[in-house]
Amino acid sequence: MHCWTWLSGLPSGHVTPQTFQSILGSTIFPELGITLKHPISEQTASRWLIRLGWHHTVIHKGVYMDGHECEDIMKYRHEVYLPKMLDFEHRMVHFEGKELTQVEPSNLIPAHQLKVYYHDECCFHASDDMSNAW
Repeated sequence: MHCWTWLSGLPSGHVTPQTFQSILGSTIFPELGITLKHPISEQTASRWLIRLGWHHTVIHKGVYMDGHECEDIMKYRHEVYLPKMLDFEHRMVHFEGKELTQVEPSNLIPAHQLKVYYHDECCFHASDDMSNAW
């Protein structure tokens, strides 16, 4: 449990058998009062990672194209999506000012209010520097 807790605190992509092997000898075993005659091998660390629920994966690179400029997508956006969003706008919570003060829609009970969540694609390049991960 001590190992799993420690590994779970690492950022994504930073768990490796080498890191795990090193931290076992320098931190985890001493904290638990365990002393070994010989440090565990990298192979043992790999097996322990698998038993703890980590799996080695190869990250395949590719180019993502969302097609937002395709003619059919633009037609759908302008003829279906945006008009529908306008219909919902009176039920949406929105934010105003530099402090982004939340403004609730008037005359609606909370169950009928809508909150719209958008995302950006900033995580698209999150794993560009890695070819594999645990």
